[in-house]
Amino acid sequence: MRFPHLSRYLSESRIARREFADGCSAAELVRFFPAWRRGLEPDRSPIDVELPWLTFGSIRFLDAHIGPRTRVFEFGCGGSTIFFAARAASVVSVEHDAAWAQKVERAIAAKGWTNSNVRVVNPIRGTQMVDCDPADPELYATADETYRSCSFKDYATSIDQYPDGHFDLVLIDGRARPSCAKHAARKVAKGGLLILDNAERSYYGKVHEQLTADHWLRRPFYGPGPCGQNFWLTVIWQKPS
Repeated sequence: MRFPHLSRYLSESRIARREFADGCSAAELVRFFPAWRRGLEPDRSPIDVELPWLTFGSIRFLDAHIGPRTRVFEFGCGGSTIFFAARAASVVSVEHDAAWAQKVERAIAAKGWTNSNVRVVNPIRGTQMVDCDPADPELYATADETYRSCSFKDYATSIDQYPDGHFDLVLIDGRARPSCAKHAARKVAKGGLLILDNAERSYYGKVHEQLTADHWLRRPFYGPGPCGQNFWLTVIWQKPS
């Protein structure tokens, strides 16, 4: 196959168009291909491309809706931290991986920016967590086998120190996402945004159910993103005004 990347892209595009009503249009697929291809270069990470590890459609939407007064909180730091720090008033990040957090902090420091704060919040290890359901927001569990014996309660509740309605945007792209969403929803300002990445995963169903019941506006973006071969779903929820 002379063009293996194009072949993979077209294959993913066909699946998206067939199985997901939330998929990109044909014009968007053409537009996103060069950036998707560049992201497959060896050793490229979202930090290197300075983009969130979200789908390109959702990144375009966010780029148009972030301004110099936007206050951001994110569960999981990375290229998103650089992206937000370049556009927003402030970025608060919580991260469970200290080495990764240091890498992000170095990238931010190299730019001389001072509007971001990355906080490492370690999971709590305990064998009683092994059989916990990661879909249950009350259990603070993750589906990642590396951390199946860990509670991410401190991580998910770290946003509780801020007043309700404090943030204009909250990104949930780390661990124990249903639990993070449970605590984050009330911290989003009216009309603000809550982003759930990899939203096609079945164990995030309760997040979708709760936000739908609370009348949040759902904006789905299924398609390609940086530094990944497969397509996936990012959903941006907007809180009722």
